[in-house]
Amino acid sequence: MTRYPPGYPFAALVGQQDMKKALLLLAVDPDLGGVLLVGKKGTAKSTAVRALEEILPPLDAVKDCPFHCRPDSTNDLCPDCRRKIAKGLILPTQPARPPFLTLPLGATEDRLVGGLDLELTAGTGRPHLAAGLLGQANRGFLYVDEINLLDPYLAHLMLDAASSGLLRVEREGLSLWLPSRAALIGTMNPEEGALGPQLADRFALVVRVEGEADLGLRAEIVRRRLAFEHDPAGFRRNFQTETEKLRQSLLLARERLPRTDLSPEAQAMIGGLVAAARPRGHRGDLALARAARALAAWEGVAPAGPR
Repeated sequence: MTRYPPGYPFAALVGQQDMKKALLLLAVDPDLGGVLLVGKKGTAKSTAVRALEEILPPLDAVKDCPFHCRPDSTNDLCPDCRRKIAKGLILPTQPARPPFLTLPLGATEDRLVGGLDLELTAGTGRPHLAAGLLGQANRGFLYVDEINLLDPYLAHLMLDAASSGLLRVEREGLSLWLPSRAALIGTMNPEEGALGPQLADRFALVVRVEGEADLGLRAEIVRRRLAFEHDPAGFRRNFQTETEKLRQSLLLARERLPRTDLSPEAQAMIGGLVAAARPRGHRGDLALARAARALAAWEGVAPAGPR
């Protein structure tokens, strides 16, 4: 699994409040439905997305499972974990960093969905699957830069898996359902082409990202970027405390989320706002309701402790 080296801290980002809030809400509730950042080059879209990985709380996952299966789950398990449970085995667990993968534009179907593990298949005489990006990103995040340029067929596979949380894989001698519950993050420059309607409709939050107009903020952006380039390690140390506070705040927000309910007044307001836009379906209502719950959990409206 490819990871970027430690980069610019999320806590050091200047301005861009809407972009940062949208990414934080997705981190609070990965089932929110994805975030799309739309803006020209140089507006820190990719920097913010990659910085999000560092503040994500760890997962409890089955040890050495490429799909990061939940050890306390009876559903959404990979075939190997299901077989072990069927044999009465106890699944060993370990804390794991949430998967945070990038889907390259030139990816093949096998790279996205998975294919035969030739070495293991040859060694055992039985077909074995090598997990693709959609499986490896299970319970984590899948980032697509320049998503408007993504091959439509790959986009279709990605969206089907993201909406259902399951991935159908059929290869020589294999026919499997695999867990693939990943939160989608897309970035794009509108000057390079529009986003197809089948993709645009699947993102819960869309943020229009522009350069900061405030002269003081622009100066601070330049000062911090130059300081980071001069001494990345030292710059990151200066924001270490704030970074840890963000991680702990996310952890508390995730604990609050299941106990955060929308009032009837809030539900009525959401219905009115979405109806005014005259949509064809109800995805907008659901996206706005989930975003409101995630925001309430993030801001501490619901108690963090047990009921």
